[in-house]
Amino acid sequence: MTSAPILFLDIDNVLNSDASCRAAWPGHIVVDPAEAKIIAAATLDPVFVARVQRICDATGADVVIASGWRTWMSREEITAALRGAGLTAPVVDVLGGVKMRADLRCSVALAWLKAHPSVTQWVAIDDTASHWPRGQYGWPVERLVVPVDGISEADVVKAVAILSGTQESAVISLC
Repeated sequence: MTSAPILFLDIDNVLNSDASCRAAWPGHIVVDPAEAKIIAAATLDPVFVARVQRICDATGADVVIASGWRTWMSREEITAALRGAGLTAPVVDVLGGVKMRADLRCSVALAWLKAHPSVTQWVAIDDTASHWPRGQYGWPVERLVVPVDGISEADVVKAVAILSGTQESAVISLC
């Protein structure tokens, strides 16, 4: 499949923020599932998406989505929403099935890596650090970037350093 560096990407609180969610989804009341998908795509902040794109451009990384969005949107719908927000990097996989809680993201990412042994460089960008602790599931904490209310410029620098192998250990910003 790929031997490119991989960016495991959560969506909520990485590619959107409290402000972008409030702006796109006032009141958070949606009845129709199709409407929910449209509104969810509108919560994506193009500035945050551009930051992820910059990571991919700088490192040649492909994206693997590891997000709760997988529980109610198909791979094609998630990819289309990301494309609509400006992500042009290859989305090579979307992990999970009908359950994709934060506590599953680490384990499915490791399973994905085990199935793709040619991938040697990777990073996870996830706002929920508690499910990626040092040693749990064998995941090295130095491969984790933890945005707080959207991916920041500092998070971009950390992710590029991790994927480029230019830093021994990432400085983690905890939620």
